Amino acid sequence: MKRLFLVLVLLASGFAAAVAQPRAIGIRESWQHFLPEISYQHYLGPGFLQGDLQLSWGRVLNYDADGFRRSHTGFAFLLTPTYNYIFIQPQWTRGTWDIYAGGGLSIGRMYDEGSYIYDAYGDIRYTRRQSLGFTFGAALTAGLAYRFVKVPIQLSADIRPIFGVHMCEDAYATHFVRERLDGSQVAPTVAGFYRNGMWGFLPAISVRYAF
Repeated sequence: MKRLFLVLVLLASGFAAAVAQPRAIGIRESWQHFLPEISYQHYLGPGFLQGDLQLSWGRVLNYDADGFRRSHTGFAFLLTPTYNYIFIQPQWTRGTWDIYAGGGLSIGRMYDEGSYIYDAYGDIRYTRRQSLGFTFGAALTAGLAYRFVKVPIQLSADIRPIFGVHMCEDAYATHFVRERLDGSQVAPTVAGFYRNGMWGFLPAISVRYAF
C-alpha cells in the first residue's frame, strides 16, 4: 500500500512539474502548401516539444467504371511533432532568445505533385502525378525564437524540411487500371518522393501566445 501511494505521489509530482513548464500556442506560416499551421510548444528539459498541424483541401483522383479519370477536392492534413534542443540562449536584448535544432516525424494526407518511374509493358517510363495521398517522413528543424518581457508573445523563425514519401492513386493509369470482382475499375497506388517537403528549407515565421 505504501509503495502504491509513493508511486501515485511521484506520478502526480511529475505531472504537476510538466504542466508548470512554459508553453506557447499560435500560428506558423510556412511555404509548405502555402497555408498556416496551428503550432503548439511545451518546454520540457533542455528543449521543447512542438506540434504543428496544417489543414487544407486537395485534389483527389477517382476512376469511373469505364476507366475515365475524374477528380474532386478532399480534406487534407499534415501533423508534424518534433523535439527541439535549445543550444544557446544569447543575451542580445531584454527578453529571452533561443537558438534551437531538433527533429521528429511528419504524417498526414496531403496534396503533392510527384515524379514517378513505372514499367509500362516492359518499357520504363517517367511521368508526373498530382493527387491527395498518404504522406510520411522525417522532419528536421532549426530556428531562432524570442519571447518579450512585458507581453506574453513569442516570435520565431525556423526551417523544417521533410524527407519522406507520398503515396496516391496513379493519375495516368490508362494501362494500369485494375478490375475489381464486381467489374468496377480502380487505379493502382503509386509512391514517390514527397516534393512539397523541400519547401521547408525556406524560413517560416511563427507568432505564439506564451503562457
